This record gives sequence, C-alpha cells and structure tokens, in this order.
Amino acid sequence: MLPYFDWALTEDCFAEGWCDQLLPFIDAGKPVFAAEYTDTGMTLDGFCSEANSMRINAVLKHRELGVYRETCQD
Repeated sequence: MLPYFDWALTEDCFAEGWCDQLLPFIDAGKPVFAAEYTDTGMTLDGFCSEANSMRINAVLKHRELGVYRETCQD
C-alpha cells in the first residue's frame, strides 16, 4: 500500500504493540499520525518516548473524539 498513500493514520498501535508495521512509511519519509485513547489506559508517559524516537506524530484523545487532546513533544 505504501506507493498509494502519502501518509498513514493509526489508532491504538502503541496500546496494541504494532507501530513497527508503520516503519516502511517512516523510512520512505512519509508522515505517520497515531491516535491513542485514554480508555485503553494509555498516558503520554506510556508512548511519547517511543513515538518521538520512531518519528510518529502521536496524540492522546478520549474515545468520544471531543476537544480533549494531549500531544507528544520532543
């Protein structure tokens, strides 16, 4: 699918442990966006370090997708 998409968006890849599957996008210089959710018990401390080291733009949201949002920062 890599040649057909300019970027990738994922949900729960850190909570479920499969973010490494997005490495082809990252290696190709394509942005990857990740949404993690509070109902899985995720916190910024739980995934931001890994997200930043993988160059994934990650946010923490409530599952209802209201205005609440926390972001990872380098």
